[in-house]
Amino acid sequence: SLSPLDGVALVATKVRRLVWMGGRRDSSRGQPVEWNFGGCGGGCGGYDGVGAVTNMTLGLWPQSVPITFVGFEVGVGIHTGGLLAISSPQLPASPCADAYHTFCARMRGWCETDWSHSMSGRASWDPMAVLLAVRGAQQFYEYEIGEVSVDPRTGANSWTRSGELNGAGALAAVAAAPLRGQAHVRLRAGQQSALAAHLDELMR
Repeated sequence: SLSPLDGVALVATKVRRLVWMGGRRDSSRGQPVEWNFGGCGGGCGGYDGVGAVTNMTLGLWPQSVPITFVGFEVGVGIHTGGLLAISSPQLPASPCADAYHTFCARMRGWCETDWSHSMSGRASWDPMAVLLAVRGAQQFYEYEIGEVSVDPRTGANSWTRSGELNGAGALAAVAAAPLRGQAHVRLRAGQQSALAAHLDELMR
């Protein structure tokens, strides 16, 4: 054994924050289940257990370790990778360019246009989550405080916003990451293009 602590206690001791790309800030009712929370929502073979795993993880996660969600809505309109498609001849050793080329060539329909031509890229949930975890919200985000619940059978989620932190009963939108509990990031007004350009520049 590497530690006398169980998994939950080890997370509480060693993890400062979880940044989780997954779920929807708007209710999932009537919308497709977000893949990272529930797979396809049923009928996908081994992926049908994703909702139960998500539900269990949230139930076991220590309350002292905050979770920040990068939800479907915040990333679906942030497209990156197109710059790599155009400049890849000048970036022969770029692992990011190779990754975009391979993914978009094999996963037809998941990128905006044929990867062999100029394109606007791919929705950027995962790069956004990595950037948030490493560098924080910077000028791009604010935090909405709340709590997520996930149906273990389908993976559909609902998000209940909370106004507890602002002391006025209104829905909370705060600049600093909460020290406990859960929050979704919301893109600040006018930052969509700036964030996409910033991510593209980091991946060059």
